Amino acid sequence: MQKQFQLAIVGVGAITMNAHMRAVLGLPSVEIAALVDRSPARVASAGAFFGREFRYFPSVEAIDIPIDGAIVATPNHTHYAVSKALLERGIPVLVEKPLTENLAEADELLALSEAKGALIAAGYSTRFRDSVELAARLVAGEHFGKVESFSYISGSKGGWSPVDGYVVPGKRVGGVLTVHGAHFIDRMLNWFGYPAAFEYFDDGEAGPEANCVAKFLFNTADGRTIAGRMQFSKTAQLADELVVRTGQGLLILPDGDFIVRFRPHGSSIVYTLDDSGPKPERVGRNTFEREIEDFVNAVRGNTAPRVDGKAARESVRLLTDLYSVRQPLPHPWSSVVAAGEAA
Repeated sequence: MQKQFQLAIVGVGAITMNAHMRAVLGLPSVEIAALVDRSPARVASAGAFFGREFRYFPSVEAIDIPIDGAIVATPNHTHYAVSKALLERGIPVLVEKPLTENLAEADELLALSEAKGALIAAGYSTRFRDSVELAARLVAGEHFGKVESFSYISGSKGGWSPVDGYVVPGKRVGGVLTVHGAHFIDRMLNWFGYPAAFEYFDDGEAGPEANCVAKFLFNTADGRTIAGRMQFSKTAQLADELVVRTGQGLLILPDGDFIVRFRPHGSSIVYTLDDSGPKPERVGRNTFEREIEDFVNAVRGNTAPRVDGKAARESVRLLTDLYSVRQPLPHPWSSVVAAGEAA
């Protein structure tokens, strides 16, 4: 019988408490061997909440027990330093999205990963949704014709929360594009490759953006062009869904759902699609359990990770490129003022 995978989790914040720890505690093959955080009170609180004791370490450097792999779930701007410290010790890492703040940091981590023979993967959990996996197969297999365009919108009317660790003065790592949009960017790159052209607009005049819109053009191998658009908001309730227009109709993929819907062109009928094949390994498994199992299997050499370091680097590249061409997002009142001035 294979021994339990000894996992360290670095950063005991909301994502760790609500997702990673719950997932690991549901996996008999994985044990939380160490929790690393600057606050011992957080680790104590986690222990009290889950009703068990966890080994606490104040830093990666302080870990003095054997570790098979680590999850990095610290604030975005610290991913590079924490991951580097782990890789230098030869410890494989699963880094929460985004991998790093910039390409130089991403390239350094990839080089260090190769030099140390320690795997690096990224935590894009939505890749493991049943509906996303099904949609990916439908798009790649052109089951409903070739893709012509797509639109993705997602937003919640919660306002902007300046959470410690995400909003950093002088940096944009806490904006809605990075925090909320990174998951779709990963899926988009996986499906369509890197865009040939793009535009980007946001409202982050003097800090992290709360609303943004991006437009893309993708060139296909057969000489076609695919147009894409995505929109994210922290101030408006949006539909949270992807709509893909193909030669035959519209594929509709609501976030968090386990099905894909299809509406043929010229029809009011919407078909519900599901993969009816046996999926015994998925029964009772949420996306984080599957993501962590994927990481463990990759570290053990059984499979390649679903989102490896190179794929994560491409997401960092696009985030960087989008921010570099930023244009102000027109506000509702901007058009009113402009109209008044013109009059």
